[in-house]
Amino acid sequence: MAVPKAESYLRKAEKAYKDDDLDKAFKFITQGIERDPQNGEAFHFRGIVLAEIEFYQSAIEDYNRAIALGADEGEVLTSIARAYWEAEEPKKALATINKAITMQPENDILYHLRSSIYDALNQKDKAREDLSQAIKFNPTNPIYILMRAGELLLEGKHQEALADLNKVIELTPDLAVAYYTRARLFEMMGKEAKAEADYQKAKDLGFDEDEFLAYSDEDDWDEDLDWSVEEDESDKLAMDDYFTAQKAKQEAGKEVKMEVVQPKPKGKRKKKNK
Repeated sequence: MAVPKAESYLRKAEKAYKDDDLDKAFKFITQGIERDPQNGEAFHFRGIVLAEIEFYQSAIEDYNRAIALGADEGEVLTSIARAYWEAEEPKKALATINKAITMQPENDILYHLRSSIYDALNQKDKAREDLSQAIKFNPTNPIYILMRAGELLLEGKHQEALADLNKVIELTPDLAVAYYTRARLFEMMGKEAKAEADYQKAKDLGFDEDEFLAYSDEDDWDEDLDWSVEEDESDKLAMDDYFTAQKAKQEAGKEVKMEVVQPKPKGKRKKKNK
């Protein structure tokens, strides 16, 4: 049961997070934890905030603490896997997501994430199989279907890719990238008139081909999108010192009074569809 005063800090942290104010979100959730150090959900939430600002190791430590305190292990393992994935440790991410799937075998999000991991590991067949599993458990998610269409297109399975793209457009008729992708497929199939019509539709919906192609360059993907959040080295050192002190406090079973150090991201929350 959450401590009443601690609960108010958790609500403040959630609001700050929704407002993209990660400084305040971290400050409030930490104050909540200090008042209720047995709250596993609070540690899970703080881990999410830390992962947003790329303190992945600290985030994983909080996630593991959350599990130890009784937070939903399947949900927390998903967060751990995502942290490893964003930290560019796909093998650790894969091992973690495999464990999560044994606990939540019908969770489409887990299959979607594992598909991305398999793709990064160049295991294309497994990546497509997991996309199909994600679609099985969430058949109206157009992103999953669009991603599978892209895999099928690269494999030269044009008719299967076309069926998926038609389904995406049926579900989301204003999704410009779906028309653009289908236009490219029609070109490959020699259907120039249909390709031209889809290119025009994508353009009418605001699609920018040059921007899309630039962002699709895998070598420059992170740099072009600028998903990272800038941080001062002094902030990182301060955060590391803070967690070292917190760990020492836990091991000694003593109260350690210190000023709460907050990370200071200098950008917007980074995107998650990487």
